[in-house]
Amino acid sequence: MAVLDRLVADNAASAPLAGKSVLVCTHATTATSKLIMAVTALGATVTYVPVSYSGEGVVGDIGNNSGVVVVEATPDAVHLNLPSTDIILEDGMRISRIVYDNPEKYRWKEHLYTIEQTTSGIHGFERSIKSGLLYPVVNLAEAEMKREMENSAATPESILSLLVSRESLTLSRKRVLVMGYGSVGRGVSRLCASHGSVVTVAEEDPVRRAVAASHGYMTVDVLGIDTSLAHQDVVVSCTPNGNGHSLELEQIMLMKNGALVVNAGTGTGEVTRDALAPGSYEKNRATITITENGDGCVTCGFEKMGMRKTVRIVCSATPLNLGCGAGTTDDVMDVVFAIALATMIGVDGQQLSNSIHNVGTDIEKQVATALLPPKYGLAPNHIAEGDLVREERPWGRLFRFVPAEGTPALTRFSTVRASFDPGATTEGHYHAVSEEAYLVESGSADILVWDPKDPKGERKTYHVVAGSHLSIPRGMAHRVFAGPAEEFVCVIVASPPFSFWDQFFPKLPV
Repeated sequence: MAVLDRLVADNAASAPLAGKSVLVCTHATTATSKLIMAVTALGATVTYVPVSYSGEGVVGDIGNNSGVVVVEATPDAVHLNLPSTDIILEDGMRISRIVYDNPEKYRWKEHLYTIEQTTSGIHGFERSIKSGLLYPVVNLAEAEMKREMENSAATPESILSLLVSRESLTLSRKRVLVMGYGSVGRGVSRLCASHGSVVTVAEEDPVRRAVAASHGYMTVDVLGIDTSLAHQDVVVSCTPNGNGHSLELEQIMLMKNGALVVNAGTGTGEVTRDALAPGSYEKNRATITITENGDGCVTCGFEKMGMRKTVRIVCSATPLNLGCGAGTTDDVMDVVFAIALATMIGVDGQQLSNSIHNVGTDIEKQVATALLPPKYGLAPNHIAEGDLVREERPWGRLFRFVPAEGTPALTRFSTVRASFDPGATTEGHYHAVSEEAYLVESGSADILVWDPKDPKGERKTYHVVAGSHLSIPRGMAHRVFAGPAEEFVCVIVASPPFSFWDQFFPKLPV
């Protein structure tokens, strides 16, 4: 958590949060633990309220931090802790909703304010504006850095990882319907299209629909998606709680056999509850069987007039990042929590009115400065040396280059130096996400390349020697046959960085 660490290092001497009491209500992750350590390091005391889906082990680790008290999200706990709280950091309005349900019961400091980190939480506060906000709200959800890094990149990449790795889906030539063209929907559309999917965007707002069309996507009003659903292989909901347009069971019944529905929105309203309740019943002269899979997913089985089909709802009861997706990565949460910490340092609750406030540009610039390395990524007169990590393989060994701290550009690709024993052979495999370049240092090898989707199609063998280079596009299977006379040594560069989750082993070509 480099950005949090830099903020702490820059502010520790002045202890700007000394005497403050902070109530933190977020998911129990390693990033949350780091945030709480940073807040306490700057002088504050912390009461931590873990939300649903939180890991017990991480909660225990947080509770072991000095000066941290862990309590449950109950009215009694809020009643006990709120009067002494100066700042709330919450996820989904979970603390404030308890207060708003019965405000006469609670007391709070005059300068109390809350930092809300989710879009669904901000929507909750917006609905409360008519009756009057009880205390100021800082809108972390719409901070530009958070929105762009989390919504436009991290969540779409998590969806892609889920579909390609866990669901074993090849997106090339698949029809994908993206519901909603906000920042998440734009990111999902872009990534799916880059992998060869035929993307249709369903959007109620005509302006956003026009923008999607200008980006080259087919578009449809979300109110008229029924005719489109029957042709889709994947439907990804990227809307906040469905925006009043939840997928109904009758609509899911229209989808083709084996189709997937992915809940990537900001709540639990993307799919109607009827489609999630386990059981078997009759509807529209069809027998419907809904089964929980125990992995955060639901399978809907339909039988009508002797015909059968199934549709799988992925991350059915919770949004993707809280269900079975990869979640928001630590590097993104490092930035999100750094913005929250900088807000705690720089915002005085006594100067805020009872309204929803955007994060100040000065705060985001402070975090951006902490995120960006010094010029050229290195401190003056200092050369940063990365590490080489040796890993043994059945065919030989490799040395994986681990970039040094302060060189973030080098994390956008991975670099290994691979040494193949004479005559060694790798398993045939391909990468759905990464592209690779082989730069031969010494020895020789034959590299077989083929399309795994067409195992009887054309296959090519490339003979490479010292000084040769060969590029392997994503999706193309390849197998290395090292020469028999000497060790074959090459440097392999992969972009995006290599991941074991992105390694697939197809049948060998005929």
